[in-house]
Amino acid sequence: MRVGVLAKGLLLRGDKNVNLVLLCSEKPTQSLLTRIVEHLPKQLTVVTQDKYEVSSSAEEAAIILMSGTEPKMQVTITLTSPVIREESVREGDVTSGMVKDPADVLDRQKCLDALAALRHAKWFQARANGLQSCVIIIRILRDLCQRVPTWSPFPGWVSISLRRQIEWE
Repeated sequence: MRVGVLAKGLLLRGDKNVNLVLLCSEKPTQSLLTRIVEHLPKQLTVVTQDKYEVSSSAEEAAIILMSGTEPKMQVTITLTSPVIREESVREGDVTSGMVKDPADVLDRQKCLDALAALRHAKWFQARANGLQSCVIIIRILRDLCQRVPTWSPFPGWVSISLRRQIEWE
């Protein structure tokens, strides 16, 4: 699923990095990440003739896909699962049939951050995407923040303020 500026329709000319979230039915593991990175290049050749570099980052719980041609584009695919919200079962605790986490489960916080990014994208699509002027204003502000150094601290504050303003309307 698309998240971040890609999901919100806020891409600007020159944006070369986008984010996706891959929802798994179970907690994502290092071995799953490795299997995907091994098989993805073969699957990409089925759908396109373009060349891509595929790598993984266990620290980021992500697959990184780089285009082989100019302009270099990067897609970061973070693995997560809704079951990652559940607290890990303690060693030796066997309550309600829960199974202990695999030893190579990916970083819980990175997976939770990916779930939060999904919630943010869904909220934006439900609340703000219908307000055309809101999307245009956010694009203008993003552009200002990228081009004018004085505006660079502004993005975090703006997203909170705009979210509150939209909720009040």
